[in-house]
This record gives sequence, C-alpha cells and structure tokens, in this order.
Amino acid sequence: MGEPITGDHVHFGGQETRIKKGISYYWDLRSPSYFSLASDEERRAWRDCLRALHDGAGLRVLDVGTGRGFLASLLAEDGHWVTGLDLSSGMLSLAAASRQDALNLAFCRGDAERLPFRGASFDLLVSRHLLWTLPDPAQAVAEWSRVLRSGGRLAAVDGMWFDDAPVMQLRRLISSILTSIKERRDPRIFDRHYRNIRGHLPLYNHDNPERVVDLFRGAGLQNVRLSDLEEIDRAQRRQGGLRYRLSNKRPVFLVTGDKL
Repeated sequence: MGEPITGDHVHFGGQETRIKKGISYYWDLRSPSYFSLASDEERRAWRDCLRALHDGAGLRVLDVGTGRGFLASLLAEDGHWVTGLDLSSGMLSLAAASRQDALNLAFCRGDAERLPFRGASFDLLVSRHLLWTLPDPAQAVAEWSRVLRSGGRLAAVDGMWFDDAPVMQLRRLISSILTSIKERRDPRIFDRHYRNIRGHLPLYNHDNPERVVDLFRGAGLQNVRLSDLEEIDRAQRRQGGLRYRLSNKRPVFLVTGDKL
C-alpha cells in the first residue's frame, strides 16, 4: 500500500474551505444511509470490471473517494495492496468498521485534489462517482496521474446524474418521492446542501463521458478509452428498480488511461 506522507492530509483555505467543508459535511451526514449492500450480481459485475483493468497480481492500488470501501474491498479480496481515501470521516469510519482483518486494506482521510502520497506510489488508481463533486476535476486527474508509476493505469467511473432537461428534473422528482417512501429518508437534504456549492463544481451538470476523456488527455495520459458498463448498469437497474431507472438517463461509464 502507498504510505501517506506524515501529517494532516486535508489542507485548504478561503472559498475552497467552505465548498469542501460543505461536501464533507453532507457525506458525513449521508454515510449511514449511503448504499453499501450490492446484490451478488452487481458484485460480480464490478469484480469483472476491476479485473479487466489490469493483468497483474499484488498491485499497489489507490481507491480515491472510496466511500464505504466497496471497490477497495473487492480489490483487496483479489490479493492487491489497497488504500482507500476519502474526504468524509463518516464514510471512512464505516469503511474501517466493515474491513476484513485478513485483507491488505487501509483507509485514510484526504483530499482527492491534493493527495497525501509521494509520486509514483501506485500501479492502479480507481475512482467511482467522484469527479462530479470536485471543485477542480482537472487538478484531481493531474494529481492521480502524479501518484501513478510508469505503466500504471487510471480508471474513473461516473454517470450523468444531474441532466437539467425538464423531463429529467421531473423524473428525479418522482424518484425522490419513491426514495422517501421506501427508504424513509428525505432526499431533499442533498439539494439543500449542494444548492449553494454546485455552481463551483464544473462537472455537476456536465459530467458527460467526453469531458472526462478530455481531462485524462489533458493530464498527459495515453491510450484513453471510454466504455459503457452495461453489466453493472443492468444489475443496478434490477436492484434499484423504478427509482434508479427514473433518475438515471444513461448508464454509468468508465474512462481509463495509462501513464507511460
């Protein structure tokens, strides 16, 4: 596992403080109810996706925006040395609590745009559903590339979550109502927390695959590829039911790039 540089792993100031504290606060609040249980079908689909990213064993892997450690755990179960990083201490507490002792898996708090690791520390870096909520996604991808070793691979999974088209706004509203009924939580909490900061998040309304591809190329990554994760999307739609189908216009996508 990559060892974090000693010291406080989260440093920001000014307006950045307000934005990132707001993001961290929301995900701390959300962490107990954030999805952590995937169906067997979805776990298999994610495992297949992760295995297709590399052909090595015992890799040093960083999972940025690890949340409750879903991808990190799958990678560690396959024998890799994995570090999961997140800005939310609430998420990390739950990730650590569910960690299996036998796994080579560690968690640390840190900023995805200012990683607390030395350059060339990892063979593989993955992120899931993270780029849309970053104030400076270009800086983040550059940082991710920095900590990769030569020959390493970067893989980011995301989706078009917040299409502003009127029909999509209506579909998300209906999905929110269904969520409040089924999960007994208020989905409007998200809007209340992100309302004042979403204008500072470049990919919030524009997280399309082509923009992520451009970010990878802008960071100097090579062999940049875009893929639809059809098996994962199919499993999530089956498990998520009508709520998921209403709120998600397009399947999740994967962008990969290599550091040569």
